[in-house]
Amino acid sequence: MLYSITQAKKFSKICEVGAGPGLGARMFIGNIMKKGAYYFCSDLSDEMMKAFYRNFQNCDSALNPRVKLKWIKDFETIDVNQQVGDMGEDIDKKLFLVKANNEKLPYPDGCFDLYISSLSLEHVDNYMNQLNESYRVLETGGVAGFTVPGRRENCNMLSLVPDVLESLGHEIPPPLHKHPTYLSDKETMEKDLRNVGFSIVKMYYTEGNIIIKNVTEVKDIIIKSPNMCRNLEKLTEEQKEEFFEELQKQWSLKYGPDTTEPLHQELLVIIATK
Repeated sequence: MLYSITQAKKFSKICEVGAGPGLGARMFIGNIMKKGAYYFCSDLSDEMMKAFYRNFQNCDSALNPRVKLKWIKDFETIDVNQQVGDMGEDIDKKLFLVKANNEKLPYPDGCFDLYISSLSLEHVDNYMNQLNESYRVLETGGVAGFTVPGRRENCNMLSLVPDVLESLGHEIPPPLHKHPTYLSDKETMEKDLRNVGFSIVKMYYTEGNIIIKNVTEVKDIIIKSPNMCRNLEKLTEEQKEEFFEELQKQWSLKYGPDTTEPLHQELLVIIATK
């Protein structure tokens, strides 16, 4: 979504954080990314990094000799210009994979013209740190695109797990103790972005596309998602079993075959210019 909304095809120096297994990145690289551009993707999860690299190796772009992916390891800071230059002039699309914390990126100031964060801002310990980092790594005139979950009443997909935990008397770990939708207020987000230094801020709510047919798929998403797994880290095996039993009950009651309500998730889309 953010690749098209930010008109990413016009940019040459791109940073994406919280890239996950790289489904969106592969689409961007193959169909949108322009020749001569470089693209730094990062995530904090080792498993996501491995999945990104593995998935890229199995996609069509990996067969193109003028598209190259480098996984940068064992670093404290990254000299972006050096990394790009070392890859050579015969590469049309230069891709770099980096393990990094959104709140403290290893890049120098002002080295990107586009910053993308899709559904990651709500997961960091202090989202203001991430906003400050997004501003820092952008050049003047650069664009930052964010999506975060929308209003709680329009995000039953994200409310399901916290609601089950709360009904069983379990605490939701930080930063989700405020609920995954805690960044959905437009006025607050605009104030925070302008305080960071962004000169132009545009935002709107839109519906996310989610197709989930049964509670088994919900359970599979929870198990595979590092962010959702954080909700269950402090539970014993017995408590986890109780959790999934209650999840089944609440799913059937609210979204089962005898109901008309689907799981859905609203998004708040934010485009900010430095």
